Amino acid sequence: MEAQRAQAQRLEAQRQEAQRAEAAKQEALRKEELARQEAARLEAAKQEALRNAAKVAEPAPQPRRRATLIGRPDRDVRLMMYAESWRQKLEQTAPFEVLQAAKTATYTNPLVTVAVRRDGSVESIVFNRSSGVAAIDDAIRQVVAAVAPFSPLPADLALEYDVVEIPRVWTFGSGLRLLSSGR
Repeated sequence: MEAQRAQAQRLEAQRQEAQRAEAAKQEALRKEELARQEAARLEAAKQEALRNAAKVAEPAPQPRRRATLIGRPDRDVRLMMYAESWRQKLEQTAPFEVLQAAKTATYTNPLVTVAVRRDGSVESIVFNRSSGVAAIDDAIRQVVAAVAPFSPLPADLALEYDVVEIPRVWTFGSGLRLLSSGR
């Protein structure tokens, strides 16, 4: 009986030792998982800090630098000379028959602003005052598209401006005429 009790005590001691070993093993695994989570959190914070630093280092996209010519003589002669060459190209090379064909009803001379990028391509065509006839407005868009691209901005202007906006009143008599808008 004594031998059985001793045997039971040894088994109980072994079982308790196995439980302590298992508990120690589980505690080590828990600490290892916590360390892994902390390392992942630190790495994520580091990556976020790097992204934020990159955002600060990158300049915010700047709006295009614009020059809008107004009806009165502008103080910048270079801009006025560019607008004049733009006007001459349109008046001399525009397919006037497109505009003539569109004149089917009473209309008002439209006030149109054409925005020209530094490379001479057209950024936009804005009707500040419509002709009142959709066919004429469409014909103006077609004429500008047919004549484009325009001359690139001269180097000295391109350093200052990305886009030049040229507002003009379009008249259609015996030919196309572009007049200063008078604004």
